[in-house]
Amino acid sequence: MRPIPKPVYERDINRLVGYYKKTFTKIADRLKVIPASGGLEKAYAESLLSQIMVILRDLDGSTKTWCEQVIKEAFTGAQAQTILALGDASSLSEAASSISFSMLARERTEALINDTYTDLLMATQNTERKIKQLVRSTVSETLRVKALEQMGRRTMKRDIVGDLTHKGLSAKLDSEVWVGIVDRAGRRWNLSTYTEMVVRTKLTQAHIEGTRVETMERGVDLAVISSHNAKDACRS
Repeated sequence: MRPIPKPVYERDINRLVGYYKKTFTKIADRLKVIPASGGLEKAYAESLLSQIMVILRDLDGSTKTWCEQVIKEAFTGAQAQTILALGDASSLSEAASSISFSMLARERTEALINDTYTDLLMATQNTERKIKQLVRSTVSETLRVKALEQMGRRTMKRDIVGDLTHKGLSAKLDSEVWVGIVDRAGRRWNLSTYTEMVVRTKLTQAHIEGTRVETMERGVDLAVISSHNAKDACRS
């Protein structure tokens, strides 16, 4: 059996991460209107949140489409490479055309797609929750500013207005909103970094599963033979 080449997914991963970065830019642009208007009234906040939710739903749709397409391609690509490595086809295109994509393969692929999308959706939903908190907090701070104006407390007003400036909002976006998850060790994962980590892991898993399913259905046993300190013919 010929060695199966290690897959490269950088282009697909970068495309997905690009969706997230584009979404960040769109949301940040929407939020820039807050300091420009000197705060955020409740009525406008609801409109702003509606716009942001549409942007996030578009991201969810793009993410789901990406998962369905790329995870399946990784799985079937591994199947084709396995067929070629076994010598059951003379070219990769011939190997790809001979993939049966059985019920087992379909079930494994769908499970991987669902797992990947669920993991990504969890982080997106966390971001959505943080955005809602940020916007509603800004509404509350705006009300406080108006109350302080009436009471003549300029120092407290100046501190709050500072938080409402573009610089203050940008800091909150970076430190709170764009955090996809916080793991058990307390590490805060940027949403783009988390996305890349998840899909890289899932694509590798899809490749392994595609290879395993194809060899199993062809009656071929797989084994990993280590060359570490080997002294016999098994050493590769």
